[in-house]
Amino acid sequence: MHVDEDLGEVRTWDEAVDQALALHAAGKIDAVTTISVNTFSRGSYVATPLRGMGFSEEQVLNNLRSLGPMLYPGHDRLRLARVQIHGFHPEYPDQDVLSVFLIVYLKPGENVTVQLG
Repeated sequence: MHVDEDLGEVRTWDEAVDQALALHAAGKIDAVTTISVNTFSRGSYVATPLRGMGFSEEQVLNNLRSLGPMLYPGHDRLRLARVQIHGFHPEYPDQDVLSVFLIVYLKPGENVTVQLG
């Protein structure tokens, strides 16, 4: 996993989604993933492409506003980054690298260090 950009920490899913929407509007992300600190440490995760999900790309991201707090209750801090992953996805046939908006959900007392490169 290649971390392109450390986007810092936010306290709400709304803040995270707003950042994702801004990056998407700028053409900087192709997929999104929400992961735990342990999964981040392992560097292995599954990302959801923004295309081909049966919703608009913006709706895929906006769904996180309600789904995030329901799926990850008690995680009051979110660490954000933009990472690159190599691979092929049929929704992105001309790309061999996808840019992923990464949301690491943090339990109270948990921290994560994001290293660029």
